[in-house]
Amino acid sequence: MRENIFAFGDVCLTSLNEEKTVPGLKFLSEYLYKNLVQHASGLKPSNQIPSTIPTMSIVSLGPSYGIMILNGLVSYNSEAGKKKFEITD
Repeated sequence: MRENIFAFGDVCLTSLNEEKTVPGLKFLSEYLYKNLVQHASGLKPSNQIPSTIPTMSIVSLGPSYGIMILNGLVSYNSEAGKKKFEITD
């Protein structure tokens, strides 16, 4: 397995064995982009995968309420259900 990141998501296994969720993918996309640009420019990719990444899961409970788990902290409120649509903004 290579140390640098050139792919992420379901097609990729990193040393983190991370969950394949939108927040994790969004976080890792910055590393992927920088490495691809460096590689295309003839440089050695220097953006290594960090030792940890933020983890977040959201379970919707209807149109408003939901459960949000962020780095192991659990929250149940009316904002959690709405936030799932704002992650990819």
